[in-house]
Order: sequence, then C-alpha cells, then structure tokens
Amino acid sequence: MGENILKKIAVHDAAHGFCAQRSIVTNATPHVGADVIINFDLKDFFPSISYKRVKGLFQSFGYSEAAATIFGLLCTAAEVEELELDGKTYYVALGERHLPQGSPASPVITNLLCRRLDRRLTAMAEKFGFTYTRYADDLTFSAVGDSQRYICNIIKRTESIVTHEGFTLNQEKTRILRKSRQQEVTGVVVNNKLNISKKTLKQFRATLYQIEKDGLEGKHWGNSPNLIAAITGFANFVAMVNPEKGAELQQQVKRIKSLHKIKGQASKNL
Repeated sequence: MGENILKKIAVHDAAHGFCAQRSIVTNATPHVGADVIINFDLKDFFPSISYKRVKGLFQSFGYSEAAATIFGLLCTAAEVEELELDGKTYYVALGERHLPQGSPASPVITNLLCRRLDRRLTAMAEKFGFTYTRYADDLTFSAVGDSQRYICNIIKRTESIVTHEGFTLNQEKTRILRKSRQQEVTGVVVNNKLNISKKTLKQFRATLYQIEKDGLEGKHWGNSPNLIAAITGFANFVAMVNPEKGAELQQQVKRIKSLHKIKGQASKNL
C-alpha cells in the first residue's frame, strides 16, 4: 500500500520526515545562521490521528467508501487488553482505532494529512518573514533581523492553526533559541553551519572508547536495547551532518564490530 498508493502522492515542501531525498539534514539546513529559532512539538502525534480521519483521507483520493473503510482499518489499530476467560484468551479494545507507532504506513499518512497544516503554517511564516519546516511532529520556525519582533505572532497563530487542524501542541516542549546560545533543529546544531553538539560528540567518543577498552557489557547509547545498532546509527547520523567527523567515528564503530564478532566466535568455540 505504501509504495503503490501513499508514496505516489506529493507531500508539502515543508515536510522533511520520512520523505524520499529529505532528512534531518534537509530539515535543519534552512535554519542555519538564524537570529532566532522557535521549535514546537505536536503532542501524541500518531495516536491523535483517528480511523475516521484516515478513512476520510482515502476517500479524498477518490476511493469508494468500501475501499476507504478497508484501507482505514488496515492502517489503524486500537489499544487492546489481553483477558483470559474459561481458559481462552480474548483481546478487548480499550479505545478508538488510531495510527499505531511502528507501522511503515503511519509516517506517510501523517505527512499527507498534514499537507493543509504545512500549507497554512508556511503561509503564516512567510507573512512574518519566518522560515518553516516540519520533521514528523517537530515544527521549526526561524528568522533573521527585524522579523524577530513577530515571535509572539508566530507562537499565537501556530497554536491556533495547529488546534484548528486537529492537533495539540506540547506546551512544555516549546523553545525559543537565540543566536547567543546553541541552536538545534532536530538534533543538528545550526548556529553558523550544520554540526553536532560538542557535548554529545564528547559523550559518544567516550562511550566508544569504553566499549573498545572494556567490551559491550554494561554500556548503552540512547534508548535502544541493541548497543551495536545504536552506535552504528549515531555514527551514520554524524556522517550525514559532518562527513569528516562521521568517517572517523564510523571507522571506530567498524573496529568495535569486528572485535565483537571475533570475541563472539571465540566464546562459541569454548
């Protein structure tokens, strides 16, 4: 379904998450060198997209109600509780169907459902001299020079548009970042050029050093239970943003993988 239906429909230019030829890097690039960056987060992004909205999306593409119903059911799910009764296991829905986390269709559907949101926020941003991009549930606005005086307008109108489009802002995650401090957009530092936080790089290098020195036991990076996957992913992320620094880290991860494989084989032979 994703390849044959959803990915053939164009998303808005402001959307950078889960789009071909776009990434965290392309999302951050338009904000490099800004005097001010405003970042918003959409609360409960996937769960807030109901079965009714997904079905309506397919109907808007010209599908019959029957086909849209089937597609809507395939792309959504309800939270379920496992109950045991008379020796049999039953699964009881706890609420309405919505887009589930982890489904490959969910990010594509949200991009399509957010086309009007992106269009409205882009128009509003341009009116006040700001630049707007969105990466999944992460909304970013930036400006240089006199446009900074419209920060309050951006904040108030973004909340109004987001609410009208059926989403909710996570107020605790709204940030205003001035040029005098480190400015980050989806994890990428954008003050003067694309870069990775020095603090984060220092922590990552220290983690790799400890792994090379003492092994994998007791080490972790991020929230992933798979340490090798986590360090590989972060090294590749650094390479996307800063190829020179990334290449060095990728080589170190490669050494760790090789060492880990050798140790694994040795333990099997014992």
